Amino acid sequence: MTDHELMLQLTEQNKQLTSLVQQLSDQNKWLMEQLKNLQRRHFGQSSEQNANEGQLSLFETPAAEESPEVAPTSVVAHTRKPAKKLAEQLNPDLVTVEKRYFGLADTHCPNCRHQLETIGQKAVRTTLEYIPARLVQHDNFAFTYKCPRCSADPKIDGDRLIQTPGPTALMAHSVMTPSLITEIVGEKYILDVPLYRQRSEWKRRGWETTTASLSNAVIKCGEWLTPLYQMLHEQLLKQDYLHGDETPIQVLTEPNKTATSKSYLWLITSNEGASKPAVYFAYDPTRSGKTAAKLYKGFEGTLQCDGYSGYHALPDTIRQVGCWAHARRKFFDETHGSQKGQAKRALAKIDQLFMWERDWADLKPADRLAKRQETAAPLVEAFWATLSQMNVLHNSSLGKAVDYALGQKDRLNVFLEDGKVVLSNNLAERSYQAERDVA
Repeated sequence: MTDHELMLQLTEQNKQLTSLVQQLSDQNKWLMEQLKNLQRRHFGQSSEQNANEGQLSLFETPAAEESPEVAPTSVVAHTRKPAKKLAEQLNPDLVTVEKRYFGLADTHCPNCRHQLETIGQKAVRTTLEYIPARLVQHDNFAFTYKCPRCSADPKIDGDRLIQTPGPTALMAHSVMTPSLITEIVGEKYILDVPLYRQRSEWKRRGWETTTASLSNAVIKCGEWLTPLYQMLHEQLLKQDYLHGDETPIQVLTEPNKTATSKSYLWLITSNEGASKPAVYFAYDPTRSGKTAAKLYKGFEGTLQCDGYSGYHALPDTIRQVGCWAHARRKFFDETHGSQKGQAKRALAKIDQLFMWERDWADLKPADRLAKRQETAAPLVEAFWATLSQMNVLHNSSLGKAVDYALGQKDRLNVFLEDGKVVLSNNLAERSYQAERDVA
């Protein structure tokens, strides 16, 4: 091998080694970002509010870095909320069962023993008494009637008997009534009392039943309410502005699926301020776009949702709006990573948008739109310019945050064209959270 060939071979090997070192360096940066994110999520603050700039992280060392474009913040002193007045504590529909009057047992003057005269009265105190719930047993009887004339007729075989039908049972061979089933469902979904605990309470009240019987009552109630459930969906699809979301849940027993596999709870809710507000939940074992197409079939309006690709298959008759809170969350997650300076610059612009929106919340849609076009539009353009100038690794967490935002650009910009559209899809997420808390 000549010296020239040897030099070429060494040069090629050097290029390969340099490329390998760069790949390992990029991989190391990515792994460090994942480690810091896991540490922050496990040990750090759970909210997405910006931490004080002067507070050091447990897992980071202070380093000189370009100051991000973050507006100065001030800490408001804690103030204790005043206790509500009695009139605010009690429901105005609460019925006064009894007015109690407290007088003297001896109505004679303790000095001269002359009869005292009542000259007035005043309310001194309101008290609340709790009357425990109780079961009331009703024994229902049906009368049997006999017609003497027909019974004596030789043409009729046997006696002519007529019996009253009696009350119709809600469930076969069950003692349950509408009020009882209402209490069972209310305790389960409003007071979060599981059926096995309800069973013990019903036994204490005088009724020994089984968890299976209580469960059957809940299932039967769901069947009775199915037409109302379907009507709710139909009425929602007639509105012009909806929020949508889908969240994984686990179902213990499901055909062809393990107990640890994911199923999905889909949600549709009307926008805040709608004349007929409603929330609709639909279960599906998959997150397929076909489910989204089925749920929004016939809808022609504005749908605000996250960037899940399953919504992209919806027809063009539906105008889709992005969620700035989802985009913000991805940048917030990177404010503790190796590229936190770039993440904070993007985050500061999004935070400014939300601050303005809070100030404009009480404006009419037309006035709010004017404010957005005058003030928010230039900031949004600066935000997109900031993303385009970022030097990030394509497969890094910050790179994925940038790609997500740029992929949602047209949907995120819709709020600059419509004053009714809000910045985030948090209404849907709060509705799902309320449902999960109940379940």
